[in-house]
Amino acid sequence: MSKAIKFRNNTYLDSSSITHNKTTLQSILNTYSNRKFLEWKSTTSKNLNDDIYITPGLFSIGGSYSNCYTSGTIYGVLMVLTNDGTKWRKTDSSSWLWQIIITTGGSIWMRRGINGTAPEGWSQYH
Repeated sequence: MSKAIKFRNNTYLDSSSITHNKTTLQSILNTYSNRKFLEWKSTTSKNLNDDIYITPGLFSIGGSYSNCYTSGTIYGVLMVLTNDGTKWRKTDSSSWLWQIIITTGGSIWMRRGINGTAPEGWSQYH
């Protein structure tokens, strides 16, 4: 489906007529139409293996979590990324997961899920 850009003077430019490196804007818009920007999410879950935490998003975290790098209390931000912007499909070899925690104390922890049913162990990067 073709999309149009509307200018202030009520002039419309059809996306099928705009190209970059021989690819039409219409094709680019259709390719990425289902992807979302990272958005803030909230949950009451305290298990970092739950479905909500394997779907791309940003989470404010505080308290104790299972499947975390520590059994103690942490505060900060959790960023969840996947290679295609959709929920991690665990054993699908073309679906990858990254969970990154930035704590209020300044440390950075990451784990990833590649070709497995659960993410690997946590590694500290700062």
